[in-house]
Amino acid sequence: LRARGEGDGKEAETETEKRKKIRVYMDGCFDMMHFGHANALRQARMLGDELVVGVVPDHEIMANKGPPVMNTYERRRAVEAVKWVDEIIDDVPYDVSSEFLERLVTEYRIDFIVHGDDPCIGKDGQDAYLAVRKAGRFRTIKRTEGVSSTDIVGRMLLCTRNHHLDSSDGSAAADGGGGSAEPEFATKSGAMHGAGAGAGAGAGSSEGTGASANASADVSASAAVTSSSSSMSLSGDRVRSLAEGSRAGQPFTRVSTFLPTTRRLLQFSGGASAPKPGDRVVYMDGAFDMFHAGHVDTLAAARKLGDFLLVGIHDDATVNKHRGRNFPIMNLHERTLSVLSCRYVDEVIIGAPWAVTEDMLTTMNISLVVHGSHYDEAEQLKVDTAYAVAKERGIFREIPSSSTLSVAEILDRIVSNRGQYIKRQQKKTAQEANYLENQKTFVQEL
Repeated sequence: LRARGEGDGKEAETETEKRKKIRVYMDGCFDMMHFGHANALRQARMLGDELVVGVVPDHEIMANKGPPVMNTYERRRAVEAVKWVDEIIDDVPYDVSSEFLERLVTEYRIDFIVHGDDPCIGKDGQDAYLAVRKAGRFRTIKRTEGVSSTDIVGRMLLCTRNHHLDSSDGSAAADGGGGSAEPEFATKSGAMHGAGAGAGAGAGSSEGTGASANASADVSASAAVTSSSSSMSLSGDRVRSLAEGSRAGQPFTRVSTFLPTTRRLLQFSGGASAPKPGDRVVYMDGAFDMFHAGHVDTLAAARKLGDFLLVGIHDDATVNKHRGRNFPIMNLHERTLSVLSCRYVDEVIIGAPWAVTEDMLTTMNISLVVHGSHYDEAEQLKVDTAYAVAKERGIFREIPSSSTLSVAEILDRIVSNRGQYIKRQQKKTAQEANYLENQKTFVQEL
């Protein structure tokens, strides 16, 4: 007889290898990818060994929901950067039909399909996952409360600062702390629109983190927007109506209702470790507002320059001081979770200083400081001053940026499709109200 435990580890490993891996499928539009999407993917991954994600193409979204803000490439790039995603399937249908379910099971070896506990209705008004439910392959996860694409667009168009965190105590900032009495917004050109417009041209700038190397025609078209074509004059009331809708009861949220917890931070930073002795630590900082494909590409390039990528995220007050208006759109907690979900990031500094100091370089053992090569005049000031110490040391480097995707450009797209957007949101609002009043039940988060 062998002693207890002898050989158990090897046999257990063999059994694990023999056991069929559980493959989980989750699909979605993932438009304006945010930490709520990332948390859904995290939960889905916990239900199995491998997570396969289907990205719905532009034409399917147009047919079922209206125009997406981000194009297929941008949405796909944001999804594949999430560290819990193992595989991506392109051009998936919005509704999971019996035929597509069969393909998922036979061709992709999918065991079950996952979706949040919120409703997903197809253009026919029916449950988009009805066939999956009937087949007994549907699993439900808890959706992340306090964030949605609807809320985010509302913040962008209303241009209040209610979603910001006060730098002194972390509470939500009151609109009296700087929010406009009348809505204003900045387009890619930097021009302010709405009542009281005229100051703060730098608010519409890019964040200097670069953008997609494979930007599609959609991005190129948006990038070509000039000052004259994007400076459409809209009254404050008109901008407010774009964000809130023309009917009472539109559930747009100007104040972030997301409740950050230590548990959530641990979930997103799980597996993080300190750099090993001798590791080349690369540092990159920024606002990382509306975390998008441009950020992803630049972070991926930065990670290749060393062994450990440390990312500094500026707090809301710092970003607003330099960007103005209602920037950042996402508050510090929200932006931190988005960056933590990125597979190229090893660690983050929450509330990083604006300038890289000598002490910081020594304390964090930073070997290289990087920044995207595309930036506007406002960001030029940061590059000239905030990285002075790194430049003196000869450890500053710009990473080539190949497009101009930015928060202001995203807003340009929303404004240019405002009619279709309002129509889409009115439909979404009715579905959401019905869910909250009649269908919502408790679901344990994973």
